Amino acid sequence: MAAMLPEDILVEVFSRVGAVKDLFRLAVTCKRWHRLFTDRDFLRRLWPETDRARLRGLFFHGPRPDPRPAERNDRWVFVPTSQLDSPPVGPEDGDLASFFAPDDRGYHHGGSTPMASRHGVLLSHSVIIRRTCCIRRDDEIHYRLLDPVTGARDDVSPPPDCACAGSACGYAILTASDGAAVFPGDLLLVGDHLDQARFRQHVHAFSAATRHWSAPAQVRHRRRLRMVGSRAAVVHRGAAHWVYADDTVDASVPQSQRHLYLLTASTSSATNGRRVVSASVTKLAIKAAGGVPYLCVSRDSGSRLWLARVHPTRVDVWAQQDGDDGGDVVAWLRAQVFGKEWLLARVIQMPEAAVPAGANFMCCSWFHLRKGTMMAVFGGTGVFVLDLETEAMEMIVDFSGCAASRGFYSCLPYEMDLPEFFLGRLGGRRAEMEMEEQQVALTMGGISSLIFQFIMPGASLFMRDVC
Repeated sequence: MAAMLPEDILVEVFSRVGAVKDLFRLAVTCKRWHRLFTDRDFLRRLWPETDRARLRGLFFHGPRPDPRPAERNDRWVFVPTSQLDSPPVGPEDGDLASFFAPDDRGYHHGGSTPMASRHGVLLSHSVIIRRTCCIRRDDEIHYRLLDPVTGARDDVSPPPDCACAGSACGYAILTASDGAAVFPGDLLLVGDHLDQARFRQHVHAFSAATRHWSAPAQVRHRRRLRMVGSRAAVVHRGAAHWVYADDTVDASVPQSQRHLYLLTASTSSATNGRRVVSASVTKLAIKAAGGVPYLCVSRDSGSRLWLARVHPTRVDVWAQQDGDDGGDVVAWLRAQVFGKEWLLARVIQMPEAAVPAGANFMCCSWFHLRKGTMMAVFGGTGVFVLDLETEAMEMIVDFSGCAASRGFYSCLPYEMDLPEFFLGRLGGRRAEMEMEEQQVALTMGGISSLIFQFIMPGASLFMRDVC
C-alpha cells in the first residue's frame, strides 16, 4: 500500500525521517522506492540544493574548557549546522565520539585529527598509542576513513619505507563521482622531503581495491616550495591540485621574484593492476606575496580553476584562461614556462553588512564549498558563503551561541550533497532505471548486498560508490 502513495506524499513522509541511514533502508524496500532514490529530480525535491543543506556540520579544534591535569589542553568537537536538524550520524553519535574512540584492538587514537572531508567521507590522521608501559610507547601512524552515515571505516597503514609517513601535508580523496576516467577508491598523500636544503615532494596513492600503495611520484624543483592555503586538495577533472609558494631560504631573492606554483597529481592503472600516480609542478604567473591563496572551481561551462587570494576585507579572484594561443609564439613560449595564463578576474570587497565589525579575522578559516563559491568560518560569529561570480556574501549558520567556535585553532567542514550521496551509494543513475518493466531491478541478492553495506562496519568506503 505504501508503495502506491503519490510522490508528493512520499516527499513529505521521507522528509520527516530523522536519520539518513534509515532512508537507505527504506530505499531498498521496494522497486519503486529504489527508483525514486536513484532519481536526481526526486532527490532534489526531497533536499533542495542550498549551501546550508550541503554543510552538515564542522569540526572545531580548540582549547578544552577547564582541562584536568591528565587531559590534553585541546580537543576536537563536532558541531552540527543546526541542533534542530538531525546530524548525519544519528542522535546517539551526534558528537562523532566514535571518530576518536579506541579501535577494536584496544589502541587509543589519541592523536586523531580530521584532515579532509569529501562526498560524506572523513579522513583522519591518527597516532595509535600502544600503552605497553608507563615509560615506553610503541606508536603507529595510521589514516582512518570514516562514513558517519553508515559507520563503515577503513584503517590505512602509511606508505612503507617513506620518511613522509608521519609528516604528510596534503590530502585528496578520489571517488567514482569524479568522472569515468577516475578509478574509485584512491587516497592521495603529499609529503615533503628535505634534500640538500631544498624540499622535494612525494605523492603517494592508495587503492581501496588492491589495498596497496603505489610507488611515490617524486617532484624536484630548484626552488624550496611550501604548501599554502588548504591542505585538502581541490579535485578538478579527475586530478587533485594544491597550491605552493616559493619559500627559498635566500635573502637575495626578493618577494617580487617569488611566485606561486600548482602541484597536480592523478592516478591511472598499470598492466599489473596496481595504481600508478603521476605528479607535476607548474609555475604560475602570480606573485607569492599578497593574501592567502585558495583554489576553487568556476561554475561556468568551461569549469576552470580559479585562485582566490583572501585578504582581511577583500578577495582577489584569479582565473585560469582557456583557449589556444592564436599562433602567437610569445604566448606559446609563456605557456610552456608558466602553464595556462592566469588573469585577475575581479576584486571582491566583502560587504560590511555581511561580516560584522566585531568578527575576529585572526580566527577565520576559508574553504572551497562548491563550484563558484567559497566558505568562511568566523569564530564566534558564523559561517558565510561568498559567491565569487555574483560577489554576494551571506551568513548561512549563526555561531554566536556556539562556545566551541570561539578561539578555535583550526576547523574542518563536513559537507555532503545528499542527492549525490544517494546516487553514489546506491549505484543508480536515472537512465539506468529506465529499463523494460519485465526486467528485475533488484534481486534478493542485491538487496542483501545493500543491507550488508550498512550493517557491516568493515565494508570498504570507496567501493560502495560503485556497487
